[in-house]
Formats: sequence, C-alpha cells, structure tokens
Amino acid sequence: MAGSGCQDGPLMRSTRVVGAFVVVGLLFAIPAAGQVTDADLDEARAEVAAVRVELNSLAVAYEAALARNVLLGDQIDALGRQMNDSVLAIAGYREQINERATGMYMNGASVALLTFLGADNAADVTTRTEYLGDLGRQDAALIAAFTIRTTQFEAQQVSLQQLEEEQSLVVAELEGVANELNGKLEAASTTYNDLYAQFLVEERQRQIEAERRAREAAEAAARAATSTTVPDPNAPVTPTTAVAPTPPPPDTSGQVCPIAGINSFTDTWGAPRSGGRFHQGVDMLAARGTPVVAIEAGSVLRMRSGGLGGITVWIRGDSGDEFYYAHLDSWAPGLAVGQKVDPGTLIGAVGNSGNAMGGVTHVHWEYHPGGRGAVNPTPLVRSLCG
Repeated sequence: MAGSGCQDGPLMRSTRVVGAFVVVGLLFAIPAAGQVTDADLDEARAEVAAVRVELNSLAVAYEAALARNVLLGDQIDALGRQMNDSVLAIAGYREQINERATGMYMNGASVALLTFLGADNAADVTTRTEYLGDLGRQDAALIAAFTIRTTQFEAQQVSLQQLEEEQSLVVAELEGVANELNGKLEAASTTYNDLYAQFLVEERQRQIEAERRAREAAEAAARAATSTTVPDPNAPVTPTTAVAPTPPPPDTSGQVCPIAGINSFTDTWGAPRSGGRFHQGVDMLAARGTPVVAIEAGSVLRMRSGGLGGITVWIRGDSGDEFYYAHLDSWAPGLAVGQKVDPGTLIGAVGNSGNAMGGVTHVHWEYHPGGRGAVNPTPLVRSLCG
C-alpha cells in the first residue's frame, strides 16, 4: 500500500547515500561472532549471482503475467465495446420489426413479424421462423440480420466469460509472484543493511586503529630524532609507519546506481501496458523504503504526486540528460524543485504508488539523453548496478 511514510533502513539516515556495495542478494548469515572480514564480503559477492538469478527469474515471471493481464484487459475492453454495439444493433432491429409488424397490422395484413418481438436468443428466433410462411423478401432480410447479430452477441458473451475467467487466474498468479518477490526483496534488504552497517562500523574501527598506530610511530620517530644516542649504522632498519587500509577505487564515471540497495531488474523496454501504451523504462524492483538516489550531479527538475506515476521525481543531470523516477513511496525530507544534487544524493524511497499500487514495490526509471525522448535504460543501469 502506497503512502507518504517510508520504512527507513540503515542507509536512510542521511541525505547522501555512499558505498560500493550496491548489489543484488547477500542472502547469507552475518558472522555470529567476530568482525565482518574481507573474506565474508567475498563470500557475499560470490552468492550474489545465484540470488540474482532467483530474483530475476521471478521478475521475468511477474512481467510475463503482467503483460498477459494487460492483453486480457485490452481484449475484454474491446469485446465490451463490440457487445455494446451488438446490443444497440439488436435493439434497432427489434424496433424495425415492431414498426414493420405494426404497419402490416394496420393494413390488415399478416402480423407474423410480431412473433419475433418476444425472441430472447438466436435459437428462439430460428424456431419462430419455422411458423412464418408469408414473409416477404424485405422481411426475410430483416429477420436474417436480426438472427446473425443475436448469434454474434451470444458468442461474445461466451468469449467474455472465458476471458474474465482467464484474467482471474492471471491476477491470482500476479498476486502470488508479487508477494513472493516482495518477501524475498525484504529479506535480502534486511540482511544486506545489517551486514553493511556492521561493516561500516568495523571499517571505522580499523581506520581509528591505523591512525593510532601511525601517531605512535610518528611520536617514536620524533623521539628518536631528538635523542642523544648515536644510532648504530649497522643496525637493520625496521619500518615504523603503519599501513592504512586501501581505499576503494574512485568513481570515475560520475554516475551511481539509482537504487542504493538490493535491487532486481530485467529488460522490459517496449512491453505492453494498459491503454495500448508500451513500457518506456526499466522497473527496478526493491524492498519498500530502499533508498532512491540521484544518478549523477544535477538538479531536481520536477516533482509530482498523483496520476499513473504516483510520487515522481525528474532529475536533470549536469550532462544535459534527464532521468525520471516513478512509483516512489515518498520523497526525501526537504527535497525541492531546483535543489542541487550530487551522485548518490537521497531523493526518495522505493514504493508502489500510482497505478503500481498493490504490485511489486519498484521504481519505474527512465533515461532521456539530452532531455529528449526516452531510450532503453537497461544497459545503463546494468553497467551501474551490476
């Protein structure tokens, strides 16, 4: 259920989300005792591929059911319009039959056409026709048209029932896959956030320890430099400078994954959507409340709440490209049009607002190079999100 409140996670505490661990998965147990080591993180990364396959398989199944539901909905709508036309046509034929029969009666002729006024279906019309031997050519054509249209309407009723039954099954499948996906995304996100938060704490502790050792080494060197003791030139040299942790490689692309947490996506560019529309973005599935961030430096171009997209944000990058985020659960506190953003600046939280309500929590994300028409964003997010 969409709303203005989001379920904050460990990464939602600041307006800038940073880190190099935006991956899908990490479904493994946090070490019960001791620190999160590089080996633990390597193990997590090794399991990412398997979890990605599972989530993406569910995402593919969900998209297939969604596309089928859209197609069935369009077919039901089209059939409904055809049935309305049939009802109007049948009513018109009845009116003509009534007028013709009334005219014949007023002229003292046969009133056989009145037999058809009580016909409820094509079979009934056929039965009554057997008793009419004095129909003229014009009357016979009218009866034939009436019979054909009545038969068509009955077939349409059968087709409508079949389509509605199939759609009920597809909707049930959609709900089942959506619940399974949401559950797995929530579990993966919780595990990931817990592990990452623990890793950040321990990484800070390692940095503090390295700084302490560096200070002690510098103080020892300073004392040695002021000492009156003449050092033995033949004594082996012992390193005194502590080695600081190797920092992560700098981000040279200037862009980050728009979802700062566990996410899953497949290429759904051009997939059918309701009302004859086609998908012009990528649906990035993630747990509700997962941080949504600016992909690159730029500014907030537009914000809107309502319509098909629900809670939305447009970002115009310094590159001139524009990026559209839809179905958010909420905006970041204080976010405003015109606000400057950096890569990774928090702009909102994953949800399913708008016409995505009730489905898998996700962000519909579009890429508009140069602010022009949308292009398939899947290759870009794949390069940024893995």
